[in-house]
Amino acid sequence: MLKKSIFSLFTMIAFSSFVFAQKTYTPAKGSAERAAILNALRVPVEKALKQKIQFAVNEFKVQGNWAFLS
Repeated sequence: MLKKSIFSLFTMIAFSSFVFAQKTYTPAKGSAERAAILNALRVPVEKALKQKIQFAVNEFKVQGNWAFLS
């Protein structure tokens, strides 16, 4: 049982290191990637606010399948 727990812990640590190895980056203004992320976010925000919106982004970071905007 202890060997199985140690093996599981080692496996989780090994796979999590791949996640932390990814670097964050900022998509260039006017790039297709930046437009796709903002357009995907625009749909639910406009629906919730019931009006057209334009984003004013101060910080934009992407890592893997995640994006952070402020």
